[in-house]
Amino acid sequence: MNVNGTFDAIKYMYTYWPDPKNVTMIREKYIQLLSDFLYTAPNDKMIKLLVEQNVPVYMYVLNTTVESFKLPDWRKVPHNIEHFLLCGAPFLDVEMLPATSVLPE
Repeated sequence: MNVNGTFDAIKYMYTYWPDPKNVTMIREKYIQLLSDFLYTAPNDKMIKLLVEQNVPVYMYVLNTTVESFKLPDWRKVPHNIEHFLLCGAPFLDVEMLPATSVLPE
């Protein structure tokens, strides 16, 4: 394993380059690092292990947000948002969503 390369990759990924001394962004990047370490990496490992055993596995990659929610950054991925994304909500007119879920335009 290339230890220096690993360190450089982690430093690159979790440093807020526009202002590396910004304490708020240091906190945000630290939270991203912990989230990746505690949730993303184990999930990825489990999926790969299941695929090796020929178990049918489905993994959703959430790389978009529903901007109409107008949520703060820390709430950009609320629970049950996948229902909107699976039916194409980011690309639908608000008239096509259920009345209880109508989002501001």
